[in-house]
Amino acid sequence: MHFSIPSVFSLSLLFGPIASLGDAHEFWIAPQAYLVSKDAKIIAELRNGQGFSGANLPYLSMKTERLDITYATQTAEITMRNGDSPALVTASLGQGLHLLAYQSSLSVVSYEKWENFASFVVHKDLGVTKEAHLAAGFALENFSEIYRRFSKSLVGVGSGQGFDRALGLEVEFVAQTNPFATEPNRGFEVLLLKDGAPSPHLQIEIFEKAPDETVNTTTTNTNAEGRALFEVKAGHSYMLDAVFLRHPTAELAQKWGADYESRWANLTFFIPPAP
Repeated sequence: MHFSIPSVFSLSLLFGPIASLGDAHEFWIAPQAYLVSKDAKIIAELRNGQGFSGANLPYLSMKTERLDITYATQTAEITMRNGDSPALVTASLGQGLHLLAYQSSLSVVSYEKWENFASFVVHKDLGVTKEAHLAAGFALENFSEIYRRFSKSLVGVGSGQGFDRALGLEVEFVAQTNPFATEPNRGFEVLLLKDGAPSPHLQIEIFEKAPDETVNTTTTNTNAEGRALFEVKAGHSYMLDAVFLRHPTAELAQKWGADYESRWANLTFFIPPAP
């Protein structure tokens, strides 16, 4: 079973729970450049916000379970110091497509009222009802959710040739299209995985940022095979976001006092301008 809830990973949440804000907050890897020369460093920020605009967060080891870079079959851990900003700086591993991956540690968010929680459920179109919430024995006030982020980004080095692949994240997007090697008019295809298996009929939010920084937001759903195909435009950057929700294990529920556990998949990439 999966359905949607919010989570907030802002600077104010780095050290503990707060009540949820008005809308779902995305967490993404934001490269300073999506296409770099083979001798250049890959530099990216970790960002949290809404509408593809948000705060630049420093690297914090206490909030990070995984930060690495993958090229072909090679994966290397990215080592940063607490407080580093940008939070991700690394050399490339070769010439071609590189995959940046981030996994957060567990955090908790609290909800003072059912209505705060319900607005996120509607936003993500994943169908938790008040009746189901009550039937599970949960209160309508002052309940909480634990959450974890799983973010990826596609960066091209040199030619940018190559392929995305599953990196073993609990939830993740796997691009079936290389943004640096495919004509935009053919569309962009992704596979959405949960625990290594395709996730059918789940909503994906698509954030499209134009060169003038204006952002258009749309949604689509994965098909029966967990895939989605959508239009992209040259010169635009994209962020995909999908949320999975479950009840935590008894151990986690007791430890955190949480009724729900969410896992967020995110992917960022850029479609180069036409030559």
